[in-house]
Amino acid sequence: MKNPLILSLVQLTRPDGRTLVVAAVLWSLVGFIALWSGVTWSINYFDPFSSSWSSVLFGWLSSVISLVFTILLFPALMFMAIGLFQERAAGIVEAAHYPNLDSPRQSSIVEQARLGVRFLVWTILVNGLAFPLYFLPFANVFILLFVNGFVIGREYFEVAAIRRMSADSVRKLRRTHRVKIWMTGVTIAVLFWIPFVNLVAPLIGVMVMTHLFHRYRMSDVD
Repeated sequence: MKNPLILSLVQLTRPDGRTLVVAAVLWSLVGFIALWSGVTWSINYFDPFSSSWSSVLFGWLSSVISLVFTILLFPALMFMAIGLFQERAAGIVEAAHYPNLDSPRQSSIVEQARLGVRFLVWTILVNGLAFPLYFLPFANVFILLFVNGFVIGREYFEVAAIRRMSADSVRKLRRTHRVKIWMTGVTIAVLFWIPFVNLVAPLIGVMVMTHLFHRYRMSDVD
């Protein structure tokens, strides 16, 4: 069985995929710039130093902190806007690889917003709890990826699955395959750290999890 990530990347090179790539890149650029500007302003607003040299040092440090927090929160921000192309991304995957499906259930704007806010809360909460571990040399990279992979895997899988199942059925299926979903979430988390690739990482995440959902659903039926 072919790798869902490879299948998704290949599909993005086709005409319907390229259109989605352009849309995802534009939204990601706008979102990243807005988030970075907001985080930077918030940190600099509380500059505790008045002396010139201390203020300069704080400015350098705040720039690094702003970038780190922007990268940490970027997946959650883009998840909140993923409804803009979620249906099209999942649709082209299903049309190409699962053509005999019935029409999916249409999720409401309220439901998409709820999932997005939940993802943001999960991201802030989990990263807040794990933040002291991020200062451990060498181990911090792996901790960061595994922590965020857990959140990304959980939420992206639910986005893909909720189109075809009730919320209770989605949770049951996710728990059955939690480890594989987690590891796939780690893979998607890696994409968010690769320059330029991170601009389409939310799109790839939806497509990969759509593949995973249908495979797990069919395997459980069998």
